[in-house]
Amino acid sequence: MRYSCAIVRHVADTFDCCIKDPKYGEQTILVSEARRQHEEYCELLSSKVSQVVEIAADNDLPDCVFVEDTAVVVGNIAIITHPAPISRRQEVWEVEKVFRNQGLQVLFVKDYSSNQVFLDGGDVLWTGRHLFVGVGERTNWEAIEALRKCLESVEVVPIKLEQIMHLKSVVTFIPCPTVGEDFYGFLVVAETLQGRRVFQAVSSVSSGYEVIWIPEEEAYAANVLYCNGTVMIPKEFPESAKRMASRLGSFYSLAFVNMSQFRIANGALTCCSILF
Repeated sequence: MRYSCAIVRHVADTFDCCIKDPKYGEQTILVSEARRQHEEYCELLSSKVSQVVEIAADNDLPDCVFVEDTAVVVGNIAIITHPAPISRRQEVWEVEKVFRNQGLQVLFVKDYSSNQVFLDGGDVLWTGRHLFVGVGERTNWEAIEALRKCLESVEVVPIKLEQIMHLKSVVTFIPCPTVGEDFYGFLVVAETLQGRRVFQAVSSVSSGYEVIWIPEEEAYAANVLYCNGTVMIPKEFPESAKRMASRLGSFYSLAFVNMSQFRIANGALTCCSILF
């Protein structure tokens, strides 16, 4: 699994008005610090892929930096999502333009369902073998059927979620470092009730994934981002870093990224880019 392009979107002036994680209460997002962290994130991606397409922020769309939610890419097909929050639905249009300019086939998920379909990219985990899709507060069952129509040759596996925003809140994927028929790669999974349920659902479909458990008190660190030989990990989670280094250090380099301002907004590493 190798990527040549990344799409990112800049931080809006209004980022502090985005949809926040309730557990942070009234904590304010420092927009200038968020921009600094985002710049470091983009610089790291620039060193890993041949092209980073940067989309300007839109101050009418406070959440627009979380570009992952706007699309699902499998091969040369880009599926434009339909976010559940009305405030986020206009985010998709600038991303659609990028995919068309890049020559990808563009589909709209809402065109493949006769009912109201909701889909966030943060609920979709593509491993090259399976398309795991979380069904919960941001993605509904209609999206499963729509994705199956969009991607007829791909095995779409629904996973029911409870009490978490996105599937990738508790699990992310790192591809196999060597070619193998029986081992597809690593799943980085939060050792929480929801994380264990998700891994059980995955295991019922395939035994080809090896798990790296992230301790419950560091569950945020289950969201990692793999890009061309490097695994990006959020800073300040020492036990998770130790486990990742132990399991992956001989295969991949590890890069630690400060995501503190994005965490307040329910955002994490995968949220801020689309790789293809």
